[in-house]
Amino acid sequence: IRAAHAAFVEHDILLVEGTGHAGVGAVVGLSNAVVAAMLGAPAVIVSGGGVGRPIDEIVLNAALFAAHGVPVAGAVVNKVEVDAQPGIERILERGLAMHGIPLLGILPYRPILSNPSLALVAEGIKGELLHAGSDPDQVIGAIGIAAMHSDHVLERLRPRSLVIVPGDREELLLRLLDDHRDRSARGAEPIVCGLVLTGFRPAASVVEAVRAADVFALLTNDDTYPVASSVHDLLVKTHAADAGKIELI
Repeated sequence: IRAAHAAFVEHDILLVEGTGHAGVGAVVGLSNAVVAAMLGAPAVIVSGGGVGRPIDEIVLNAALFAAHGVPVAGAVVNKVEVDAQPGIERILERGLAMHGIPLLGILPYRPILSNPSLALVAEGIKGELLHAGSDPDQVIGAIGIAAMHSDHVLERLRPRSLVIVPGDREELLLRLLDDHRDRSARGAEPIVCGLVLTGFRPAASVVEAVRAADVFALLTNDDTYPVASSVHDLLVKTHAADAGKIELI
């Protein structure tokens, strides 16, 4: 509290970030609502996107703040599908107004902000890094599972995909690497930005082809489904090296 008040002396506004919803920290008697009350600070509640769910969550959190005498200055709704939900801002504004909570604004959903970098994949997935590639800090554009004919795989992959593929599908791996080299030679946007090889170690010749193409590749003993689930569940945060994300934010 002393540190917060000392920091506030030289500034007009001090923003104190909470650690989750209003009740987080209650296990040690220091929930966000309790801390806000100790600081004498009003709360701004941030929720995820949607229609009914954010209103429900914001109202629930506001109730705990109110129980501790903390005024709620307003709410921000994040990850809003603006294009798919025309008029959503007005709907949220009206829904929150019924409970006396101002809507301070909405933030549009941008998938890339939730996507991990190749370095984060290497850090978060247990395995052997076969090759780091030219840019470990590159943020992946999508996740693809290669479980079909190579022609169909290439048709379905989106730009800068991290491709999860069994390590014994060597013909498919070589086709993906050929496509990567061809696009690089033409200066075209790559379809494959990295590979996660599951279950089996590919032949030495395939590993050499990966390195020659300078493509990120991680080998794991796990099967494809748990690996895909682990990649999906990675806790993604924005780091100083994420220049593209920072610019978009």
